[in-house]
Amino acid sequence: MREKELRLALVCYGGVSLAIYMHGVTGEVHKLVRASKAYNAVPEPSRESGRRFVDWSEAKGYDFETEEVYFELFKLIGERVELRVIVDVIAGASAGGINGILLARGLAHDLPVGPLRDLWLHEADVTRLLARESIAKSWSKWFLKPFIWGFSRVFLPELARDPESSQKLSLFVRSRWFRPPFNGRRLTRLVLRAIAATGKSGNGANSLLPSGHRLTLFVTLTDFHGYPHALALHDPPFIVEQEHRHVLRFDYQTFSNGDMLTDFDDANAPAMAFAARATSAFPGAFPPAQLSEIDAQLQRVGMTWERRDRFLRRNFHRYQQSGVDPNQVSFIDGSVLNNKPFKEAIQAIQGRPAYRQVDRRIVYIDPDPARPPPRGARPPGFFRVLKGALSDIPRSEPIADDLAWINEYNDSASRLREIVERTHPRIMRLVGEVAGASLDEAFEGALVKTWREAANTRAAVESGFAYEAFVRLKIDGVRRFLCKLLATLADIPEGAPAEQWVVQVIGLWMEERSIDYRDSGPAPRVGGGAALPPWVWFLLSFDVAHRERRLRFVIQAINRIYPKLDTRHFPGVSAEMLDRLKRQFYDALDKIRQRGDPRTITPTSVERVRSFFADAASRAEAKYLDTAAAQHVEMNMAELNSMIEGVAEDMNLRSVTDLGDQIIAAVATDPAGLAVRRELIFAYVGFAFWDILTFSFFDRRDLGEFNEIKVDRISPDDVSLPGLSGIGNELKGAGLRHFGAFFSRANREHDYLWGRIHAVDRLIDIVVDASGIASPELRERAMMLKRRAIALILRKETERLGEIGPLIEMLKTSLGEGETPEPI
Repeated sequence: MREKELRLALVCYGGVSLAIYMHGVTGEVHKLVRASKAYNAVPEPSRESGRRFVDWSEAKGYDFETEEVYFELFKLIGERVELRVIVDVIAGASAGGINGILLARGLAHDLPVGPLRDLWLHEADVTRLLARESIAKSWSKWFLKPFIWGFSRVFLPELARDPESSQKLSLFVRSRWFRPPFNGRRLTRLVLRAIAATGKSGNGANSLLPSGHRLTLFVTLTDFHGYPHALALHDPPFIVEQEHRHVLRFDYQTFSNGDMLTDFDDANAPAMAFAARATSAFPGAFPPAQLSEIDAQLQRVGMTWERRDRFLRRNFHRYQQSGVDPNQVSFIDGSVLNNKPFKEAIQAIQGRPAYRQVDRRIVYIDPDPARPPPRGARPPGFFRVLKGALSDIPRSEPIADDLAWINEYNDSASRLREIVERTHPRIMRLVGEVAGASLDEAFEGALVKTWREAANTRAAVESGFAYEAFVRLKIDGVRRFLCKLLATLADIPEGAPAEQWVVQVIGLWMEERSIDYRDSGPAPRVGGGAALPPWVWFLLSFDVAHRERRLRFVIQAINRIYPKLDTRHFPGVSAEMLDRLKRQFYDALDKIRQRGDPRTITPTSVERVRSFFADAASRAEAKYLDTAAAQHVEMNMAELNSMIEGVAEDMNLRSVTDLGDQIIAAVATDPAGLAVRRELIFAYVGFAFWDILTFSFFDRRDLGEFNEIKVDRISPDDVSLPGLSGIGNELKGAGLRHFGAFFSRANREHDYLWGRIHAVDRLIDIVVDASGIASPELRERAMMLKRRAIALILRKETERLGEIGPLIEMLKTSLGEGETPEPI
């Protein structure tokens, strides 16, 4: 049976009190992933009786309702496609950042996210958020009470009808002025308490991510003062600007040997609390956040931060390079400059390994989608223009540029697939001529290497003059890689003017060494081997990207086999066999990547690089940079040669070049294995031809698995289930400039419930669409499952949400859910 992964990258917008709605959504995402894991853990013969094999009540701390419905959905789809849902990227700003942090911890260590719900419902109230010293007394600013009363009845009639909201608005307005009214220290303690309440993180055995999969979380911050960021120009040589955008990164991954990388365990709770506090420091409401505040709170509750230094090294490296102490930096709300962190999500999903066929989605949660202004709207006034320019417009920047990049990426993927399909017959013939009669016989990896090298020679001949352009582009790409590697080893910040000095020096060194396709100057000897043309030695020593592309192309060839399983072309081939092969190629790919990692370079070589470029920053300030660089290279050529050759020896790239040879040679020669092996050889050996065809117009970053990236939204405007519209699903938290839910428990309950309902509606649609099953019957049954899931939610939440009984009864009546429908 065909197997498939639905990979979700979540983008969580900011929204102040709309955080309660977003928690309803992220909590439902967590339930969907748990149900997916449970379904895939059930033995194949037991799938028909599915529910008997999952005891949802086993784990403590969880609420269980919709998991059963999602499990039924996977059973329904599983008649034709085995689908697994994985969340591997989360990017959040402000309120979305807090929800993203707790969701990521829950996914990484299979922990409940319910404690955050309790935090939002009980603690996200203006009377609890206000700093104790700022709360107004009964007679504080008493003269404002009639103005507040009149203003709310004229401009906020809905709020005026709610005594709780009206009373708390009066309290808020009469409380401390000209200083942030909300208590940042209390928010930090609440987040620490919520993290602790989710339970112990364990040793990594329990996770909602499959072994080997990486989960990455991004949380956006805004550095109020900014740190100096140097930019290279022509004249003057560089300028300095202040960079205010900052992003914190957290990762989780387990490895085949049992090791675990995690930033979401109990020991890292202080880092998560700081991220939550800093990303939600809304200007004017909360005071700016500093690391010292977290230290003080930890001391108060008797906690330690064992990984503090590691957190600073990973997330504040540029600050330290710029001479700025991160402990002194003041951060405000991440949504001020990066409210919609699509860029971070897009960058993270590139190159992610996928052991099955993949449907890749970016799902963004937008609780307050933009709506066009009313027709004939009057020009904005003076204060409205100032407010919009300073606050509203930066937060509402459209995502058009990000979506344009995704559309371009998808178009590139489609064009590459078309090129591969159209040239497949001819390249198969060329590979067959290279391999000869040995193609279907047992052979060693050395023979695959011979074919590979013969194909390279044949490709150069077949492509004619186009080969020169291909090689020149490759050499230039490797030059850029080497410059970046050396700059990293020399501890030069990315984008700093000193980088230009490295680029100039390496360019001149390449000229001196005649590293050019047309030249045939003296060639170095490497390891006592035969002399090679300089450009060949250069590519063999540093071209990590070519080896990555080749293995990725083979992985893509394996992906093309999945839809053809159970056909006459691949008799007896199982998805498990393909998964196993992909894992082997991904392991090989990881080893190749490690060769290009700066951490593989020995301390001796690192010290030589740093010594050579020690004065790069001052030299980059030279008025005539190229002249100064030429003189420096001429005077220090021997030292430069020795340094670069030492880095090449440390990388030892040749030691991993033939990993693919060994994997292909080990594929069995039985009828099932033989069919797969032929496809692998055509892709692996034939890559020499395909690389020339595609390299000139495809950026390296595009050469992943070439799965289309689809974008879906979850918002109040996207409900598709009949009976949900027109029941007051406008979010209460959108009022009062997104502070509305802080003034009423009923408002928070209202938004939380709608978050869950909207998520059920959209997530079931996304799962059905990802299955690829175009069946009216499936969609009809999915609608039934939606109704059943919402009925279960209403039944469960009736116990918890005591302030919105009329809404719950209205929903039950509208959806016809007097009784919970039986499982399908």
